[in-house]
Amino acid sequence: MEEQKKTPEGEESSVNESNEARRIRLSGESIGEDIKTDDIKVNKVENFFYHNKIAIILTVFFVTVFAILIVQMVRHSNPDVSIIYGGPEYISARQAQDFRSVMESLGDDYNNDGKTIIQLYDFVFMTKDQIEKVTSEPDENGNKVVVDMNVNKSNSDRFSSAIFGVDASLCILSKSQYDMVKENGGFVQLSDIFDEIPEGAVDEFGILFYSTKLCRFYNAVRIFPEDSVIALRKISTAGAVMGMSEQAKKNHEYGEKLFKKIMAFEYPEGYEPE
Repeated sequence: MEEQKKTPEGEESSVNESNEARRIRLSGESIGEDIKTDDIKVNKVENFFYHNKIAIILTVFFVTVFAILIVQMVRHSNPDVSIIYGGPEYISARQAQDFRSVMESLGDDYNNDGKTIIQLYDFVFMTKDQIEKVTSEPDENGNKVVVDMNVNKSNSDRFSSAIFGVDASLCILSKSQYDMVKENGGFVQLSDIFDEIPEGAVDEFGILFYSTKLCRFYNAVRIFPEDSVIALRKISTAGAVMGMSEQAKKNHEYGEKLFKKIMAFEYPEGYEPE
């Protein structure tokens, strides 16, 4: 039988009990007393995140996506003016945002909904001439350039549907895309928009975008190919046959107003272009 002895307080203790264990027992301290309440709370929070991290990550992801979709729906639902870009060069989301900001500072709340929203629809594709040019020479690394013809055709078809749709809008198109639309009678003549034909006109329908003072002043709008032409899309044949809605007529009017503001832009006082 294990030998027992009396402690000073008259309590029995095992001879195998360590001094530290005896000290804790006699002093009445708790073994975990040195763990602070704040540490316990932190551990609980850490444990919660550890055991639920996947659910938390998924929740944050879907909330973020939902918020972005809501913003996009609001922006797409009722813009004051829609601008269509068609060309071979990609426009990043940041570039599009900066471009819209400049245009929104220039435009007005045409539809009287309390905010000014300019929407940019970009269609990146190449015409036959552009494909022949880009594939005739190797890229900067000496590799042969290959164009995904299926994707290019899909984007080209989407562009055609938009450009010849019912609603009219302002267009900034690479020259080859511009010529394609012009050949199909897609633009309003400049003489029907301006009292005097602005400088930089490439023909009776369009103006070289990079020749405008707005483009020379704002880096944020120089995101398109240098040969891009700005023009106002004509009311489509489909729209004329079916009868334009009142809203479609207003959209065309708003696009024309913004076109005039772009061409009327003047440099701030004291600014000298390089």
